Amino acid sequence: QIDVRRAKNPIRNLHHHAYRCRNAEETRHFYEDILGLPLIQTAIQNRDFAAGRANFCHLFFELGDGSALAFFDATGSLISRGYEPDTGWDHHVALEVESDAVIEEFRQRLSAAQIASRYIDHEVYHSLYFNDPNGLNLELVTKAPITDEFERKAQQVAHRDLALWMKNVHGTEGRPR
Repeated sequence: QIDVRRAKNPIRNLHHHAYRCRNAEETRHFYEDILGLPLIQTAIQNRDFAAGRANFCHLFFELGDGSALAFFDATGSLISRGYEPDTGWDHHVALEVESDAVIEEFRQRLSAAQIASRYIDHEVYHSLYFNDPNGLNLELVTKAPITDEFERKAQQVAHRDLALWMKNVHGTEGRPR
């Protein structure tokens, strides 16, 4: 009975839970070196460091079931807000669904319930963002055709990209592996 119920659930699993961090390297050290969670992806939004346009670094640490804990290290006006989320982008729960068709089904359900949502094609993932009645930012996420290849490559360069972020944004050295 439990297996039947779970098979009918369109939300397959937790993809990641994201939150802010004060320092990406400090966070990496804690989650990877102390807790043993491997850093599997470092995504830097806008790498134009010379123009001061590196907005944020998004770190993903893998859990045993394939889901992740994720953290944002932000710069400029984003960091001046402190560490309490105000828009939800930097504190959200991402739930994985099977396909864009499922995302579209939820978009229609939310629209019918007069709940605002926003679809973003991140190229490697497709996401629908919305808030629950408590203000928690939720993301429904599905894989794009290039996701598997991207994830393989991202894991290989995650430490290098973190070192780049730390050097160019914080002026300190990360520990590339």
